[in-house]
Amino acid sequence: MAQIISDDGAYVGWAAYWPSPSDWSVDGAGEWWESLDADDDHPVDGTTEPWLAPLTIGEWDFALTMEPTETGWFVGNRQFRGITVYGVTDRNNADDLDGNGVDIPGLDNILDREVLFQLNEIFNPQDLWAVAHKETERHVLFEYDTDCTIELVPPAIPPDVADWYAYCSFAERVIDLTTDTLLVRDVDYTLSRDGRIIELDPAYEGHDIKVLWSSIRQVEKVDLLTIVDDVLTYRLSHWPVAEDKPVFVIDITDPEYPAVVPSDEYTIDEDGFITFDNETHKLYDGSKIKVIYDVDLGRYEWVVVGTGLDPDHKARNIDSTGAVMVAAAFKNKNMEIGLSGLDIQDLQVVPQVMAGSGTTWTGYYYDPESDKRVALRDDWCTYWPVASSNMIAVGGPGVNMLTYYFNEFTDAFWANPEFADSSIASSLYALTCWNIQTLDPETEQYVIDPSLKAYYADYPDTGYAVIATYKDINGTIGVVVWGLWGRDTYYAAQWLHGDAERGIPPGLVQLQDAPRGITAIVLKIDYSEDIKHPTFTVVECLGTISETLWTHGEEDKGGIHDP
Repeated sequence: MAQIISDDGAYVGWAAYWPSPSDWSVDGAGEWWESLDADDDHPVDGTTEPWLAPLTIGEWDFALTMEPTETGWFVGNRQFRGITVYGVTDRNNADDLDGNGVDIPGLDNILDREVLFQLNEIFNPQDLWAVAHKETERHVLFEYDTDCTIELVPPAIPPDVADWYAYCSFAERVIDLTTDTLLVRDVDYTLSRDGRIIELDPAYEGHDIKVLWSSIRQVEKVDLLTIVDDVLTYRLSHWPVAEDKPVFVIDITDPEYPAVVPSDEYTIDEDGFITFDNETHKLYDGSKIKVIYDVDLGRYEWVVVGTGLDPDHKARNIDSTGAVMVAAAFKNKNMEIGLSGLDIQDLQVVPQVMAGSGTTWTGYYYDPESDKRVALRDDWCTYWPVASSNMIAVGGPGVNMLTYYFNEFTDAFWANPEFADSSIASSLYALTCWNIQTLDPETEQYVIDPSLKAYYADYPDTGYAVIATYKDINGTIGVVVWGLWGRDTYYAAQWLHGDAERGIPPGLVQLQDAPRGITAIVLKIDYSEDIKHPTFTVVECLGTISETLWTHGEEDKGGIHDP
C-alpha cells in the first residue's frame, strides 16, 4: 500500500492493493500510459516530497483464459479479482521520514491508525471463525466518589496486549461521569501490568467513574482419545489451546497405572491436532489417552429478539424459539451467555438494548423522515454493558432492531424496500457474490444485473437465511441469525445448534473450521421433500471483498459464482 501525507501535514491519503501487485510505483506520473514490467523503476518514495498530486500505480499481471488451459509452466484455470482501496482522512499519527518537515521527531515510517482501522475493516475483519472461537467477555463497573484506586474483577486484558488507541479495541475505557470525559491511559490513569488495578490521577478523587473492560475467560477441557489403526494424529474438541496454561497428556490404558506422556512425545498445532511421536512412550491400537488442556472461551453478553409491539415491525414467537437453540449452541460449546433481552421497550420493564424510548420504532430513529438510523444504548444497568459488548440477534431486520442495526454492516443483508433498488427490494442480498453480469441476448453484451445475487423465499418449498457477524467502531461484536420467513429463522437456528437425531452436526462447530475472512453465510433451506425435516445447503460464503469456496470434509460450501 501507499500512504501519502499532505504538504501541510493535516491529511493522509492511501491506496491499498490486494493481492500484492506485480508492479507498482508511488510516483507514476511518467508511466501512467504504459504497462510496467520488471525493468521499470518501482519507487516507494517520491523524488521530492511532499508533492501536490501523487499518482500511484498498482498493476497485476493475471493470466486469464476462457477455458481451463495448461501448457508447460502456464496454468490458466482461474478467475481473478483485484481490489484497490482508496481513502483520505485527517492525519493522526502517520509519519514519513522523507516528508520534508512533516515527520515527527524520533518516529519512523508509520501508517496512520485511522488508515490501519479502515484497511483492517476490509482485509482483516471480524469473521465467523472468530465467532466460533470467541475468547473475551465484556464488563462494566460504576464507582461513585472514587478514592482513585479501582480493582477490576476479573482482570482486564493487560495493557501490553490491548492497544488503547486502536478502534474496535478490547482495551479498557475509563469515563469520568462527573465531567463526561474519556480518560486517557498513562495520562489520566495507569493500568497495572496484570490488568487488575486502575490508579487514577489524584485530580479525579471524589469523581464518579465508569469503567468498561474485557477479560479473557479460560475453561479447562478434558478429551478422551482412543488409538485406532495405529493412527497417531487426532483432533481436540476445542482449539486453539491456551498457551499460558500447561497441557497434561495421560495414558490411561491401564486405569490402575496411568502414565504421563512426556511433553516432547507429542505436538499440538494451532488447529487443535495432537500428534504423538510414539518413540519413547509407545501407543498401540486400543490405547486410551486423556488430554487435559485450557482454551479461551468467551461470553456473549446478549441474545436479543424483537419486542413485537410495533404493528409495522411485528416480531413473532418463532424467533424466540430459534433464540433458545442459538443460546444452547453457544452453551454447548462451553461459551457463556449473559442475558436475554429485547430490542426496544416492552410494556413491562425487562432488558432492552437500543437507544431510545417507547414501544414503536419511531422512538428510536435518529431522523425518522430520512435515514432512520438507530444506535445501541450504553448500558442496560450498572452490571451489564450494551455498546462494546458481545451480542447475538435472532430474527430479521424488519422485526428485530438489533438485527436492523447490524444490517447496515453485514456482507449479506436485507434489502430494505424503503432504500433498495426495486430490482432487489425485500431480498436477502449477497453483496460480495460475483454473480452480477448476464448476457443480453439482443446485444450479445454482458450487462449488470444486481438481481442475480438477490435471494427470495419460494413458499412453501424454499427458504433462505443468513448467519453473519460484524464488529462496530466501539468494539461491539454482533452475530445475526435470521431468515426471510419466521420458519427460515427457526431452521437457521437449528442448523447452528445441530440436530443429533437427524445426524446434522452443529453449524457452530462447523464454523470452527471456516476459512478466515468469511463474514457471512447464506443458507438455502429446502422444505420440498419433508416440510418438518428440511435440508440445508450453504450457498454463499461471503467476505468483505469476495466470496469463496469452503470445502469442509466431503461438503462444498459456497463457491465462486462467476457468470
